[in-house]
Amino acid sequence: MKLLSNLVFIILALGSVATYAAELEYSDYANGLLDKEDSVANISDGIKGQLQPVKYALISSETTASITTISVSDSDTFNKGDTLVEFNCSIERAELKKAQAAKNADDTRVKVNTKLDELSSISQLDYKLAVYKAEESAAEVSIISERVRNCKIKAPYSGVVEEVLRQNYEYVKKGEPVLKILDDSVLEIELLVPSQWVTWLKKDKEFNVDVSELGKSYKAQITTIGAKIDPVSQSIKIKGAISNKDKILKPGMSVTAFFEK
Repeated sequence: MKLLSNLVFIILALGSVATYAAELEYSDYANGLLDKEDSVANISDGIKGQLQPVKYALISSETTASITTISVSDSDTFNKGDTLVEFNCSIERAELKKAQAAKNADDTRVKVNTKLDELSSISQLDYKLAVYKAEESAAEVSIISERVRNCKIKAPYSGVVEEVLRQNYEYVKKGEPVLKILDDSVLEIELLVPSQWVTWLKKDKEFNVDVSELGKSYKAQITTIGAKIDPVSQSIKIKGAISNKDKILKPGMSVTAFFEK
């Protein structure tokens, strides 16, 4: 019986020592007292991430009209300034012609009244009213011209169509989405790295990226280092850019980033 009591006492004592050691280790880790080899990630470890476009957009209609032509399909490439979508704006174009004709008439009236003013053959009131009317006509032309420009969606930059959301001849309202586009010439990686690395991580520093889908390695460059460290995970957010001139890399691909001091 005494032997059994001693055995129980020894087991309880060992358990207390193990618990204390575990608590001490956690406390040391939380306070950053452990060696770098025991941190969240070593420099030799890869950091997982995902490729994403630097520039992407959900393009919406800036007018209320029916679609006459969608010039692109999913995955099509385009250049900056290309017309991607065109709307039926026959009424707006007719209104623009009418406004331009009214502006021409008002401009002619101002020219005639300017000659009369030089000869003191017109009152200042009539002369100024003619000038104000011409300015009003010019403003009306500018307003309608903007509406006509909105009848075409032009590419804001060179890139690729992610998804076309509408079809030819569909009627859309102002603000409704029509297509998704992105620039795939340069792709971005967002990574969470150990906060201890801030002592040697610098903007423009190069690092290697393994792309799992391709089985290839690429060079990337740090573009942004976060302004704040997460106190819970003891990590900091960085962003890197990869040139994609050959268009082989695709947004959404899984990558592993490797760094050297």
